Amino acid sequence: MMVEKGEEDIMFKKILVPLDGSEASTRALHTAVEMAQVHGSELYLVYVVSVDLFENYEIPDGRTDKEKAVEMTRYTDFADAYKHESLTEVFKEYKTGQGMQFLGDVKATIPEGIKVECSIEVGVPKEAILAVAKKEDTDLIVMGRQGMSAVKRIFVGSVTTYVMANAECPVLVVK
Repeated sequence: MMVEKGEEDIMFKKILVPLDGSEASTRALHTAVEMAQVHGSELYLVYVVSVDLFENYEIPDGRTDKEKAVEMTRYTDFADAYKHESLTEVFKEYKTGQGMQFLGDVKATIPEGIKVECSIEVGVPKEAILAVAKKEDTDLIVMGRQGMSAVKRIFVGSVTTYVMANAECPVLVVK
């Protein structure tokens, strides 16, 4: 006799997986996929375009942001940089486009039968992950742990540590 799982029997209905392209986040994704297959869970993949990338990027001053954006086209593939008023906007659009491509590629690798949703967020990664977890009412966050030294973790902190300390749902950290 075969027993069907009812929705109320699913331990983790929705699993959030923050991805950044690192080996650690790839391992977390593999773990989340296995869990989704076992528990019949849905996956919610999020890629955060970090605002830190924009705030810490500098080109020697003396030019407007628009001139800086045009200068950047010499070194990158920002196709329409000259149309933007701000270098920050150029980077946001570029990194968001990269994130969309990345999530599309990742989603294509997920086995059929697993429901997958994707989201691109712009902000501080640790805060964005928690905001998505709350907004999407996730039951579990599965994320990788970067190989940060204990000393660096003390002074800088880590996204994973922050999420573990502040999430309203369980967090599974994959090494």
